[in-house]
Amino acid sequence: MKHALVVTSGIGYLFFLNVGLGTGLGVFRTPAYCFAAFVCALIAMICASKARRWLWIGAAVMAIICSQYGYYMNNKWREKLWRLGVLAPSLTPKVEKQVTNICPRGWHTYVSNNVITFRRESPVLILGKVSNPPRQPNESMEHYLKQVGRTVQYELRLRFTPLISQTQYEQLRATRKQAAARFNQGAASKYEYTIWQQHYEECQVPIFHTGDYTVFIDHWAEIGASASHRIEPRFIEVYPPEANLEVQSVINSVKKLFTAYETSPNTLF
Repeated sequence: MKHALVVTSGIGYLFFLNVGLGTGLGVFRTPAYCFAAFVCALIAMICASKARRWLWIGAAVMAIICSQYGYYMNNKWREKLWRLGVLAPSLTPKVEKQVTNICPRGWHTYVSNNVITFRRESPVLILGKVSNPPRQPNESMEHYLKQVGRTVQYELRLRFTPLISQTQYEQLRATRKQAAARFNQGAASKYEYTIWQQHYEECQVPIFHTGDYTVFIDHWAEIGASASHRIEPRFIEVYPPEANLEVQSVINSVKKLFTAYETSPNTLF
């Protein structure tokens, strides 16, 4: 009976150790299986003769070493894929707690993968700064905004990406500055202005960074349960005015947690 257990445990040990160290068709290992191999080694050690018991003790130790090696290699690959932009970085519980703790009254937060979202509970009205119909002489501002503006749920999304170098940041900043400079010339048509606006919105610049992440702040407008889009403060106005103050308050709070790329991170063209 004991001999059968030793043989079965030996087969299980080899199987689980191989699965735990293997990567299959990917790059990540499953080191948790090495702990199953460790259990098999313990069973075999108990059932084996005294002369061979030390072999299974060594096998158990080897299973633990292999599990730690698997976790180590997974972290290495994860970091490499972060750098390549293939894999979004997972936020640490410490970062999540720091950010969610600064949520102001009237807002709430939620976390999804590498994004922490601040969502204003009360809806706001957003209005484009150009190409709006004129306000009628006797028309109240409230009525005008309801007719021309759009009611949305305002969100600030902190998007954490792999850390970029200062040189890479300067390149993004220069591209953004070049895109912003076009608006000083004046567009020849509405179509040209729209093209400029779309290009400007694509030239995003991060605001903050940590030892592990680069942090973008995206402004989003959610129109319905399944419709939302990113908005640029340069091109819209938000009502009521206190909503703008609340948005700025959130950004100032985040500034206390992370390091800003710029001394004045709120003025990026």
